[in-house]
Amino acid sequence: MHTSTPQDETGLSLSIKSAAAAAAAEPLSAHIARYFADEVSDARCANPACQSLRTRPRHRTVAAAPEVLFVQLQRFESTYSATTRAFKTSKITRHVPVPETLDLSAHAADAARREIGTWRYRLGGVVAHAGTLRFGHYISYAVGPDGRVAKFDDDTVSASSVKEMLRPEGSFTPYILTYLACEQKKST
Repeated sequence: MHTSTPQDETGLSLSIKSAAAAAAAEPLSAHIARYFADEVSDARCANPACQSLRTRPRHRTVAAAPEVLFVQLQRFESTYSATTRAFKTSKITRHVPVPETLDLSAHAADAARREIGTWRYRLGGVVAHAGTLRFGHYISYAVGPDGRVAKFDDDTVSASSVKEMLRPEGSFTPYILTYLACEQKKST
């Protein structure tokens, strides 16, 4: 059995490069599921007598859910061209459906915490990007205490909507999502 040391994290950095995602707009929940159960290629066995290299499953769990959860969508990727012998970096612009609510209960380390609704979050804000790796522009959206959505674009603040926050207009794509913990149910 191979284990690792627990780490305190307040966010998830999700790869959206999967082959399945290229064909269709995979929902955020599919990317989160892959994050919690992915594979490590060329992992070396920690046992000094073994030291073999092979692909191994890695299972992550949540020991304690943060009050504010940041989710970064890794929208930039580098690919190597054997023809030009160079790396090309590009932006992944495909749509990722973002839910207004998120539940991490299924990924709890403690079986008692896996009860549906134990670790629920609501979307509180989105940072979106338009452009490339070399240049671009960021805008953000935030949900106020009254439930209204505001859009921040440089020095301009305007009223917006949940619909636009979930799928910004133009070439903007969500890049960083901020989820706020809902009132948590007590586990028994």
